[in-house]
Amino acid sequence: MIKQSIGIIGLMGCLIQAHAINLQQSIELALLHNFEIKEKEYIKEEKNALDNSSYSAFLPSVDLEYSYERRDKTIVNQNNDDSIGSATVSYNLFNGFSDVASLLGTNYDYKASIYNYEASKQDIILNTKVAYLTILKEQKNVQTQKDALALFDKQYEDAYHKFEQGLIARNDLLEVEVQMLQARQRLLSAQKDLKVARLSLNNILSNHLPFDEVLEELSYEEASFNFHENNFLEKRSEVQALKMVLQSYNAQKNSALGNFLPSIDASLSRIEYGESEKLDGKTGYPDDQEVIKVTAKWNLFAGGKDVNEVIVYTQKKKQVYAQLENIKLQIQLQYEQALEELDVAKLNYESASKALQQANINYEIVNNRFIQGISKSSDLIDANFLLSQAKQNFYTAYYDKFLAIATLQRVLESNQ
Repeated sequence: MIKQSIGIIGLMGCLIQAHAINLQQSIELALLHNFEIKEKEYIKEEKNALDNSSYSAFLPSVDLEYSYERRDKTIVNQNNDDSIGSATVSYNLFNGFSDVASLLGTNYDYKASIYNYEASKQDIILNTKVAYLTILKEQKNVQTQKDALALFDKQYEDAYHKFEQGLIARNDLLEVEVQMLQARQRLLSAQKDLKVARLSLNNILSNHLPFDEVLEELSYEEASFNFHENNFLEKRSEVQALKMVLQSYNAQKNSALGNFLPSIDASLSRIEYGESEKLDGKTGYPDDQEVIKVTAKWNLFAGGKDVNEVIVYTQKKKQVYAQLENIKLQIQLQYEQALEELDVAKLNYESASKALQQANINYEIVNNRFIQGISKSSDLIDANFLLSQAKQNFYTAYYDKFLAIATLQRVLESNQ
């Protein structure tokens, strides 16, 4: 009899058209078009650019400078016009290793953005699966409500004939009519929920789900997942991202410590002068001049700014460490809950299958008894409700297994 229950699912599959979209295609569309993923990708590219720019601290700086001045009055040894041009190459010889630490910091930030990007992808995959499964379940709910309404329509027709024949009271006919109208309301509500579910998936796909696109059904026998722990907790993208942030703050702290050491810079400049806008020489000046300059600088006191900057990054490290330990606890809880939900979903499916069989048989018996005048209208109404509830429980249990597996795949970051 379980095969008959599964056959209800298979029957819907016969209605799938050639242009139907499956779950994997939905995931691919989401990964390609979803705006949240695009945002994470842009952040990753930004961090990459910042990381690349950090290498500039290890390269020389080249500057060209030109200035021209014209005066209406002069003082001793001044000309009305003069100009000066210079080309300078400068290089930092030592900066307390702040530049090295800054480079490491931006590199860790970039790696953290890569892990955050991967975590975002995993979230979108799960959200896509949940939205896809919700649509399939809501489609079954709509069909269930249609079936219930059809049974109420049939019951009302039979009750009306019996009322005309004087076999039942008008109150019994009105009771069936009220239930029939309420069944229509439940159908409209189910259709509304289905529309909302499709809009939710369409949002995840960034408006790339055609309104009339048919979703392929999922086979219960294919709902399996071979999972292995293999230290999944440490491999989770969110954990790795926080570890990179922790390393970044450590590097930034070391960079701040570099402020307590001296810095040494060297430069080589070539300078030319002029008595007009042209650099064609100036009286009393050489034609050109080369200047080598070495500057050593050591800040002895900065009002406590350097000390507090080190304290700031020390506290940031502690904050991230707390976040890291907290997210590990959350992930472990998610894993245990997903395992339990999978076991419960399997048991619920077995019991729901049996309950659906029993509800179908019960409705047939009560309906036959109603036709024969043995059962009351209220008995058939109750049997219809029982059958509808059994169908809803069956489909809920059917898709709960897929949902539990999808959650496990997200926890383990394993999308088989």
